[in-house]
Amino acid sequence: DDDKTWSAAYGERMYAHSQLENVIEMFKVDGKMTRRATLSIFDPARDTLQAYRDKGMDSPKDIPCNQWINFFITPDNKLNMKVLQRSGDIIFGTGNINLPEFSVLQELVLQQVQAMYPEVTLGYYNHSVTNLHFYDFTSSQSDKILNTKQVLTRDNETPCVFPKDIEGTKAFFATLVQIISNAIEANWD
Repeated sequence: DDDKTWSAAYGERMYAHSQLENVIEMFKVDGKMTRRATLSIFDPARDTLQAYRDKGMDSPKDIPCNQWINFFITPDNKLNMKVLQRSGDIIFGTGNINLPEFSVLQELVLQQVQAMYPEVTLGYYNHSVTNLHFYDFTSSQSDKILNTKQVLTRDNETPCVFPKDIEGTKAFFATLVQIISNAIEANWD
């Protein structure tokens, strides 16, 4: 909203209220067939019009596009994930950022769940977008993608491996973000 800060960044929102730990804990408490392993990205205390008015702002520009994530295991022992997104640009957001970042999150949760239930494997990832669109400034990229006949395949079936616990994983991603931020700042000019 101030053209400098990403108010709706997902990481700190998923970490807030120990939501990521709660997802893993639900699989411990309820068992592997829990229906309560969810996390919320939208935060009414930060993302409503009233919350912005309380900060002296008229309207938020940076409300999180992705709202909610649900993890669940089906009877075939697959860890599945469903993401609900209110609005997504297919080039900039959904296709380039959200799908890769959330597929990594699914593998991170899988690793934690497999420590309790080794028979569980990676299931499907469902990403539901209410308003999928592209912006004028990405229309040429959209045209190129739609007119490309190349079929992409996945060559590497090796899963991601993360630190053994959520705290270690958080530290890993914090370090990764710092490295990327430093590289951006060093090359900004």
